[in-house]
Amino acid sequence: MRESLFPAATAGPTHRRVLTAVEFDVLWERLGLGPTPVVLRLASPGRTHGERAQIVAAGLQALRRRGLTDASGPDPELARLLTVLARPARQLELRAWLGRSVRAVAAGDLDLAVLAVRQDSTVTLETCGSLPAGVLGVLPTAVPGPGRASTVPTQVLAEALAHPGDLRQALIARAVPAADATLLARMLHDGGRRSQLTALVTDRWEVPRRLSRVLTVLDGPRGRHLLTRSTADDGTDWTTIGPTDERRLRHRVDELLSEAATAAEQAA
Repeated sequence: MRESLFPAATAGPTHRRVLTAVEFDVLWERLGLGPTPVVLRLASPGRTHGERAQIVAAGLQALRRRGLTDASGPDPELARLLTVLARPARQLELRAWLGRSVRAVAAGDLDLAVLAVRQDSTVTLETCGSLPAGVLGVLPTAVPGPGRASTVPTQVLAEALAHPGDLRQALIARAVPAADATLLARMLHDGGRRSQLTALVTDRWEVPRRLSRVLTVLDGPRGRHLLTRSTADDGTDWTTIGPTDERRLRHRVDELLSEAATAAEQAA
């Protein structure tokens, strides 16, 4: 496997910090970090100024009890993690449906990579060795699913998925070979748990550039498949679904970051 475009961060070990969504919001506001990461879906609680003041006071009290803030400000290590999360040079976002909603962002600069994971009403913060390792570590382990890679025009697949009947028959009716239609229908049917990964890289003007391409991971009882999309020279969009393992998935995520970096350079 080739090396990642972005090398592993060299920061020393850190303790995992588990915050409530309210504690995270209060700390973020006190540090003046701007909007919270979109992928974490953390709305600031409190509909009125009075409600907000009460929530902030309770959040600060809880943080003081845990030794995460005092009169001088938030814990320095925690503040550093949050600051990197707010202004990263690059980041990977994960939106996963694993029987429950799990959202994560791995963000980093030249010195530090930070992973934030939102589950229910908590946010977990910790450093990670690299951005791909961080987000992929959130996913459950899985073996490659059965079958082989199969490619179909994206429009054809979208039309077949929108059809109310049998997916295999809908694909065959749209000129997909029977063998490929069988494989595609089986792999999509098996993928009951789904995760989506995308990348953002900050350009020279410090504007985060989001890559439009998304990796979709499909997990089922028989293993893991990866859904990717690409555009041919003639402009046709294609979708490929096939078995994947940890090495191949890591390679794809590295490619995603590389592509995002190139797009950010071109945009600048």
